[in-house]
Amino acid sequence: MLKIKNELPQDFFDYKVEELHQKLGGPTLFHLEGGSGAPVFISVLLHGNEHSGFLAMQKVLSNYHHLKKKLERPLLFFIANTEAAALNKRMVKGDVDFNRIWDSSHPLSSDVLTYVIDQKPLCCIDIHNNTGNNPFYSCVNVLDDNALHLARFFSETMVYFTEPHEVLSLAFSKHMPSITIEAGKSREIEGINTLVKKIESLFKHNIFSGELNRSKLTLLHTVGRMSFDPQVTLDFSFQKGESQFSFLNRVDEFNFQVLESGTILAKANSLDGFIVERSDNKDSLHHFFEVSNGELKVAHSFIPAMITKNIENIHSDCFGYIMEPYKI
Repeated sequence: MLKIKNELPQDFFDYKVEELHQKLGGPTLFHLEGGSGAPVFISVLLHGNEHSGFLAMQKVLSNYHHLKKKLERPLLFFIANTEAAALNKRMVKGDVDFNRIWDSSHPLSSDVLTYVIDQKPLCCIDIHNNTGNNPFYSCVNVLDDNALHLARFFSETMVYFTEPHEVLSLAFSKHMPSITIEAGKSREIEGINTLVKKIESLFKHNIFSGELNRSKLTLLHTVGRMSFDPQVTLDFSFQKGESQFSFLNRVDEFNFQVLESGTILAKANSLDGFIVERSDNKDSLHHFFEVSNGELKVAHSFIPAMITKNIENIHSDCFGYIMEPYKI
């Protein structure tokens, strides 16, 4: 299933995202030569509708190519779900989610893990986008100094999570500093430019040097995952009507903002079909939410992330995450 290549195709810099499956034929890992030192492992397009990582890497590699410069260190560049990218979909209907296979013996995850770990990379960077309004931020799955150095290098806004546990970054975190980057909405220029700048700098500098002052880090911890039963109806018109939950149209603007108790989120008559999952199995739904006077309200303050208005994403993945400040 996995193709491993040691050089880029001649016309790689002209590839469009939707052409990748036709051009590459499936998930492809490019092992590119560079200067001395351990390689950097960068993963893109685990979800086919999240394009910024590929576009940024295409630009980074194009810059080196046109300057006739060699990469300062080797690169392991994984282009994942090309078939979903051809459809501009998170995943192919009926297939697995490519970022929920990394705790299993799935052939693709097994092949990538085996090959990449054997190369002893400096670090792992998995690049994603989201469909709601979110800042550019980095995520860690372990709290060792090197992972935090890497996350802070990419963004002052950092999130610590251990669920979902099937993601690529968590699998690689057992072997090297590993992070997920959430680079805003797909194809946003600001996110792409930030990725290019940071990745080029990563090749040139030792970002793990220097003491890490943990007391000055701002870290958020994911404590809950919001989703809905498949049969639940949703809209974003904030009107009483046929939908069970009619959210504020601007609900995704609440991402990374503190939602105080009493904040109104939607028109609703009950919490039926609304799910909040927490790893400790506490009753988080009634802790964080309540319904009164026909409105869904915040019962206990929290900070949301990745709230999306994309109905397809909500039903295939989730509505968003609940976070709280985390002291380390």
